[in-house]
Amino acid sequence: MVKRESSYDIPAAPPPPKVPLDFAEPYERNRGMGDPERGGSQRAMRRSGSLAHRLGSRIMGSVRRSRTSARWRSSRIEQDEDYRELDEREEAIGFDVSTFGPEFAVPSEARKAMEEHQFEDMAYTGTGEVYDLSNLTGFDTPTTENFGRVQRQGTIENTSSQSFYFSPGRVIPNWKPIVLQTWYLIGFIILTIAMIAAVEYLYYVSDRHKIREGGGLFAYVIIDDLSVLQFAIWKYVPTVVGVLYGILWKVTDEELKRSEPYYQLSKGSTGALAAESLNIEYHTVWSPMVPYAALKYRQFVVAAGGFINFLASSAVPIFLSVLIRVDPSQKERQKMAKDGKDISHLTKRLVVDSLWTRLLEVTLAAIVICAIYIVWKLTHRRSGLLGDPSGIAGVAAMANKSHILMDFADLDLASEEVIHKQLNKRTYILHKGALWQAQALKKDEIDMNGYIPKAQNPHPLLLRTEGVGPFLAFIFSMLVVLPFVVYNNTANVVIDKAPWVITGISILIKSIWELLEKEMRILEPFWLLYKRHADSSVLTLDYTATIPGFIIFKALSNGHLLLAWVTFVTVLIEILTVVLGSLDAQGGEESNLSSLLSFILAIIIFVIVLFTGAIVLKKRRRTFLPRQPGTISSVLAFIHQSKMLTDFDGTEQQSTAERKEKLRGIGNRYGFGWFVGRDGNRHLGIDKEPLLEGFKFGRDTKMAVVEGPGEWEHLEGRRGTL
Repeated sequence: MVKRESSYDIPAAPPPPKVPLDFAEPYERNRGMGDPERGGSQRAMRRSGSLAHRLGSRIMGSVRRSRTSARWRSSRIEQDEDYRELDEREEAIGFDVSTFGPEFAVPSEARKAMEEHQFEDMAYTGTGEVYDLSNLTGFDTPTTENFGRVQRQGTIENTSSQSFYFSPGRVIPNWKPIVLQTWYLIGFIILTIAMIAAVEYLYYVSDRHKIREGGGLFAYVIIDDLSVLQFAIWKYVPTVVGVLYGILWKVTDEELKRSEPYYQLSKGSTGALAAESLNIEYHTVWSPMVPYAALKYRQFVVAAGGFINFLASSAVPIFLSVLIRVDPSQKERQKMAKDGKDISHLTKRLVVDSLWTRLLEVTLAAIVICAIYIVWKLTHRRSGLLGDPSGIAGVAAMANKSHILMDFADLDLASEEVIHKQLNKRTYILHKGALWQAQALKKDEIDMNGYIPKAQNPHPLLLRTEGVGPFLAFIFSMLVVLPFVVYNNTANVVIDKAPWVITGISILIKSIWELLEKEMRILEPFWLLYKRHADSSVLTLDYTATIPGFIIFKALSNGHLLLAWVTFVTVLIEILTVVLGSLDAQGGEESNLSSLLSFILAIIIFVIVLFTGAIVLKKRRRTFLPRQPGTISSVLAFIHQSKMLTDFDGTEQQSTAERKEKLRGIGNRYGFGWFVGRDGNRHLGIDKEPLLEGFKFGRDTKMAVVEGPGEWEHLEGRRGTL
C-alpha cells in the first residue's frame, strides 16, 4: 500500500521503555478498577436507591480498589521475567503501563500474539489473531479479506461481538494547538504569579504609608485633582486587566474541551467507552457547570480547566474591580455631614482594600495550582491527534478507513439517549488518525445503570423562545433599573457599599451571551448545509476554538454576517464589564463627564444586546436538525451512509488545509437532507448534492417509502399525506 504523505509527522519516540507482557489480571474480575480517568467513570456513574446505599457502595468500592491495586503492584514486582526491552526497530512511546492495567485487561492470547509479532502496529483479537489494518477501508463489508489477516486462529465474520486490542507500544501522535503547548501554559502560570506579586506590592505601598502620610495610592479633595492617568488606573485598568486575563485562559479551556474526547480514544490498548469519548461534549455547557460535568466522567484535566476558566473569567474581574476603594467611603462621608462636619475640603485617599486583596491572591493561587496540574498531565500524555480535527471533515476523515460506521445503523433520527444505548456495547479507539472498533463488552459487563444522556431538545435552549426570552427580559429590566441606581442618591449607596454586585451582573450577562454565541458557532456549518448546495469549505469550517475577537474577521471573510455581529456583541459585553465597574455619579468618585459617558455607553450596549437577541431569535429559532450536533457520535450518525465519504479517502493523516484543498479540487457541493445511502436505502444526513430532498423537523419521509436491499421507491401522494 502506498504511504500517503502528510504535513503532520508522527513525533519521534522517546527511549524504549520496559513493557509488561502480563498486562492485567483477568478482565472479568477487575473491570472498572484502575485509573480513575478510565473505567472508573462507569462505576462512579452507577446509581443506587438511597443515600446510605450509595455511601456504603462507595466505601466498599474504595476498599476493593485498594486491595486490587496492591495485588496488581505486587504481581508486577514478582514477575520480572515478564518484562523485556523493545527491539530498536520498534517505535515505542513513553506510555504509562497503568493505563493498560486491571480496568481494561488484554486477554492472554492477545498478549502472546503481541509478543510473537514483537508489538507490531496491528490489531489483535482475544483469540490471538493478528490483522493488518492498512488494507481496511470503511466502504467494505468487514470480512476476512478486508482485514488483511496475518495470522488465522479463529473467525472474524461476526464483528459485532469481536474484540480488537492494540499494542501498548504503538506510536501515538501528539499534535497540540499552541494554547495547549507547554511554553504557553508556563507563560500563563508566570503571568499569574506576577499578578499575585503586583497585587501584594500595591497593598504593601498603600497600607504602609510608602507614598503619602495617611496611606493610600493617590489623594484628592475633588475628583478633578486626579490626573487622567491616575483616574484610569483607579477606575478602568484593574477591570481591563481582569477581562484580558480571562480571555487568555478562555482559548485554552476551549481547546481542552475539544481535545479531551480524542485523548480518551487514543490511550490504552482497548479503547474508550463511547460515554466518555464519542458521546461527550462540553462546549454548550454553561461555564460554571463545566467542572461538575467533567468530574462525572473523572476527566480531571477538563474539570481543572473549567475551574480556572470560571475563576479567571468571573472571580478575578470582580475582585480587581473593587480592589481600590475610596477612604473614607461614601457612607462614612454622609455620616460626617449629618454630624455637622464640613466635608467640602475633606481629603480622600485611594487605598487597596485588604479583604479583596487576600481574596484575589487566594483565587490566583488556586489558578496556579490547577494550571500546574494541567501542565503536568499534558506533558505525561499524548493527544492522539495528527493534526487539527476541524469541522465535519475532521470527523469524516477519521471514520472513512474503518468499519466503525456500521455501529451507527438506523441512527439517522436518533436522540442522544438512543445513540448512547447503541454504542455502549463496546469500546472505541483512535489509531493512526482513524477511529476503530475495539473491545466488545459482554452483556454482564455493560453498565446499564450508569449515566445515560437524556434526549435533549434538538434545538439549543438559548436559540428558543423559552431560553432567550427570559434573558432579554432581564436585559430590559437592567435598562429600566440602571438610571435609578446611578442617579438616585439612596440607590447609589449600593454602588458604594457593594460595588461587586454591578460587575457581577455584567459577568453573568457575559457568561449567558457566550453560551448563545457558542451554540451559534457549533450550528453554523450545519445551518449552511441545511440551506443546501453549500461549498466544500463548510465541511472544514470550525468556529468552536477560534480566538475571541478573531472570530469576527473569520466570520466576515466567510460571509456569515449574523455570526460576526453576535461575536462583536460579545466584545461589547466585555467592554460593558469595564463600564459598569466604573459607574458612580452620586458618590463624588467620578467627574460629571466620565460618569455621563460611562452611563451612555452602558445603555447603548444594553440596547444592542436586546435587539441582537431578538434578531437571533427571529433568524435561528427554527429547529432544523433531529438532534444537537456537538458530539462526535452525532456527526458520525449523520454521515454513516453518506457517499461523500469517498471524498475523504486517505485524508486521515492530512492537515485541515490539505483536506480543504482536496475537497476544493473534487468540486462537489454538499447539503443536509434525505439521500440514497451506500446501502441503497433512504437516509437522513450530510451528503454531496444532489440530495433527494431537504429535511423538515417532525417529518420522517421514510415512512412513505418502501425500502428493500439496494432499492427504494416513492409512494404516490407522499407529499400530500405527510
